[in-house]
Amino acid sequence: MTYESGPRGAASEAAEPMTSIAAGTDIGIDPAAWLAGFDSGRAVGELEAEVRGRRDGYAAGRADEADERDRADEIELEAWRDQVNRTASALVASRTPFDQLCERRGEPERAAAQRRLLAARGVTA
Repeated sequence: MTYESGPRGAASEAAEPMTSIAAGTDIGIDPAAWLAGFDSGRAVGELEAEVRGRRDGYAAGRADEADERDRADEIELEAWRDQVNRTASALVASRTPFDQLCERRGEPERAAAQRRLLAARGVTA
């Protein structure tokens, strides 16, 4: 099988024919040896691709596992935060309000200022 050099599809009078590598004889390589080398090279390439695929797949699986663990940790942390917030809210709600404590200490101006502040922020009516 021969090919002519030059621009694509343009046959040239001076073009030198080039023997196909598959024929092998003009380049000094036995065709059977060349094909055996080609096949072994292809086999090595396929093996490398398989190893790379397994490695990349394993890494992706590990990343998915890590994401699942992170999500589980986030869920656990959120549950803990909810519990702490409920406990703190219940504790604050069970205590005497600041304005009443000010009244007990004899600081009516401070109690009135606290009531105005809470009303302005919409906490109380």
